[in-house]
Amino acid sequence: MNNNNVAAGFYIDGNGVTQGDTYNIASQTFTPVNITGATAVTAAGINDAGVIAGFYTNAAATTLSFILNGSTLTSLQDPNAVSTMILGLNNTGLADGVYTDANGLLHGFVYDIGINTFTTVDDPNGVGGTTLNGLNDRGQLTGFFVDANGNTNGLLANPVPEPSSLALIGSGIVSLIGWRRCRKAT
Repeated sequence: MNNNNVAAGFYIDGNGVTQGDTYNIASQTFTPVNITGATAVTAAGINDAGVIAGFYTNAAATTLSFILNGSTLTSLQDPNAVSTMILGLNNTGLADGVYTDANGLLHGFVYDIGINTFTTVDDPNGVGGTTLNGLNDRGQLTGFFVDANGNTNGLLANPVPEPSSLALIGSGIVSLIGWRRCRKAT
């Protein structure tokens, strides 16, 4: 939800299809997020300017991320990915999420809207299972990773560096200031 009390989200319709939408709390109205050619749409974030981000599946069953700024749609795919999902968006031009590589491993990423650049952000303790699902305006990232024992661990990376320094994070230099160990689901 943004500071204008508009939330981005999704629902599953009567046919089992995921439909993205926004909800204005003041007017209590839903507005569909339509993407031409999409077979399913998930709106995952909206910033104060009304830019919507998320992901969709196309007719070829490929999952792509999107940035929707007014009527301008930008479809995105991390260059290392077979599937890309934006899960968070802030007001400073950054989005975060998760992509799946050709080996089926999950990797977190930060996408800089202004310079159209993806940077992989994997927790150094993760074994091919990092997901980033939140990004605030101070540059803090939240998410989780799977460790070598198969446990899921929460993470908070603070802060996201300037784009020129993002490569350092991509190399595994992440400053974890907090984590919570969760028991692996059986």
